[in-house]
Amino acid sequence: MLKRIDEAVADLASAAAGAEQLNWDGYNGAPVSLDGYLRAQHLLRQLPSLAPLPEIGITPQGFVALEWHAGPGLAFSIVVGPDRTATYAGMYGASRVHGKEMFADEVPPALVAALYRYLSAAGAT
Repeated sequence: MLKRIDEAVADLASAAAGAEQLNWDGYNGAPVSLDGYLRAQHLLRQLPSLAPLPEIGITPQGFVALEWHAGPGLAFSIVVGPDRTATYAGMYGASRVHGKEMFADEVPPALVAALYRYLSAAGAT
């Protein structure tokens, strides 16, 4: 499991390295937020051992985006911003969930519950 987490953290570091400067995307993209980066790293370290690793990217606002896709109608995303918030959205077939939670030291329970719901629907738990 540790190797998988190390892989995810390395993917995060690679994405952040490509977004360190203003205009990193050629469209005036904001540099990656250090606070968002550190919170995303913490979140990755909390993933369940059977969870597939997310696709990791940086938004034009400098936030960290974690995304999972398991086929049509099954997707989940978390965007970690510099303002100690995590915004999430998920599709589980016909059901949808979304929210915004404060993300200080611990991963918010509502976010964990929504992610586990996605993982269960995707057959990853």
